[in-house]
Amino acid sequence: MVTIDRPNVPSFDAIPPTLPGDSLEIGWDLNYGLPVTDWEVWDNGQLRYRGRQFTVRPIAPPPSALEGPAFSAAVMSMQSGQYQLRALSPGRHELDINLCIVSDRSERLCVKHEAVTWVGGQQDVATPGKPQVDWLPSVITGEPLELRWNLWWGGLGQYWRLLDNDRAIFESRKFAASDRAIQAGSVRIDSPSLNAHSLRVELCNAISCSQSAPTVVNVVAAAAQAPAVTLHASMTAQSEWLIRWRLPHVAGTSPPDRWRLRNPASGQALLEKQGVSQCPAVSSDDQAEVFSGYCGSALLPLSNAPLSATVQVCAGAQCLESAALVLHASTSKGR
Repeated sequence: MVTIDRPNVPSFDAIPPTLPGDSLEIGWDLNYGLPVTDWEVWDNGQLRYRGRQFTVRPIAPPPSALEGPAFSAAVMSMQSGQYQLRALSPGRHELDINLCIVSDRSERLCVKHEAVTWVGGQQDVATPGKPQVDWLPSVITGEPLELRWNLWWGGLGQYWRLLDNDRAIFESRKFAASDRAIQAGSVRIDSPSLNAHSLRVELCNAISCSQSAPTVVNVVAAAAQAPAVTLHASMTAQSEWLIRWRLPHVAGTSPPDRWRLRNPASGQALLEKQGVSQCPAVSSDDQAEVFSGYCGSALLPLSNAPLSATVQVCAGAQCLESAALVLHASTSKGR
């Protein structure tokens, strides 16, 4: 039993190294073996054709000692394919032509033909100019980072990527500016991880890229000063204290897992809750700040309220405690 592991290799029409126009005729001939079931053409990583359109074409016969009209005959290919690539953009084009069959195991097997050509004959148009990244701080503690870049001269790109330690973490075809030899872009990096980040901008057209010089940003844990738990209280219409607290998020700190309301005078826990919720990122009461962190609330009957209260917020064995908040009738309602 014969096992089919790949199609036979056809002969391909020569592809010139440069093209004066913006179109290219692709052709191939298969002269023996199993016929191809489908074929495809890729241009710079983009699929331009996939189908089952085939033809037959005359091929050059091998040299023979027999010549003359009596011995002239057209020798045809067993199977051929033709496709015309149109509207090719100026620059370098990497072409992949795949001819495929279905194997005995119902697998799609292909042979690949690779070629390179240039449209317009100007090979230097393929390389975009080198982008420059604006100044960035060398050390941050986890706050969002705004990265901006500019291209002041050179070829324009079609898209750009942000590389973090040589790994692409962002890609966009949108530019803040794009005119003649000038381009610009920006991206916001939220919650960068604790690490040394070597950041580069890569500006690309369809077939090549240029990279900026690397900019290293070190993300470190916040300073030794612990974040503070803030505590607020307001009286409800049912004569209960509404106790609310919040704790800002700080890079490098563990998320809290429980909290308790305490009487600081006696050390007694008035209530304790497992699990801590993250606050939605909405403006705080003064409408000038966007708060990001953890928060909680509880109702405390006025009859059970001590003279003052604190809140402890804990992550494992580590706890942070708010300053004492005095509870008395003069506290403004809705504070």
